[in-house]
Amino acid sequence: MSQLRINIIKSLICFFAISALLIVFLRSLVPNISPLRVFPYIALGIFVFAFALYLTIIIRGGFNQWSINKGAIDPAWLWFAANPPGLDSITNNNTPAAMSQDAIDTSSATSIACSIDMASSCQTSSMDSGSN
Repeated sequence: MSQLRINIIKSLICFFAISALLIVFLRSLVPNISPLRVFPYIALGIFVFAFALYLTIIIRGGFNQWSINKGAIDPAWLWFAANPPGLDSITNNNTPAAMSQDAIDTSSATSIACSIDMASSCQTSSMDSGSN
């Protein structure tokens, strides 16, 4: 089965399960009501909820994309008055904090390269000693 068919089947199962639960609850609340009379209202309510959720996702996604394209670091940071402490000093390349960050990156890259060299030489020696 294709993924689209599987998703449609899952959605229909969820729709009927939610409808059945709502019908059971409505039957206990209003005993004289027919399930066939309630079903269209439940279907309409689920459709309105799903459409509102879809619109929310589309609008928020568009806003997040717009804010990133306009230079925001993270869309959530637009709710605050300023950048987090220290962000401006890290992003500015002429500051001592940025230079020290570059030095840390360089030293960690060197230590990683040395550890890789040591691991390969240790691995080669262990293989040589095992074959004797």
